[in-house]
Amino acid sequence: MSGIGVVFALLAGTFWGVQNVWVKMLSAYGLEPMQIAFIKAFFAAISLSVILLIKNPKGLKINFKDIWIFLCTGVLATAGYSYFGFFT
Repeated sequence: MSGIGVVFALLAGTFWGVQNVWVKMLSAYGLEPMQIAFIKAFFAAISLSVILLIKNPKGLKINFKDIWIFLCTGVLATAGYSYFGFFT
């Protein structure tokens, strides 16, 4: 693993570990778990889209016949994880 890979792995672990801290803070402000899950997914999608747009604009091209794969992945994996993760 390269040096930057180790840094990214440590950052990912750190962000994963502290997400409950800011979830509790946002919950204290009255946000529902689904709202928090949406905010998290929204900012991740925007951030990753900007990075991909800068690094590899052709990577944003989606085949129309593959749209169902993205929809299923988004709904079942991302929303399901966030929903059940915050309620348990």
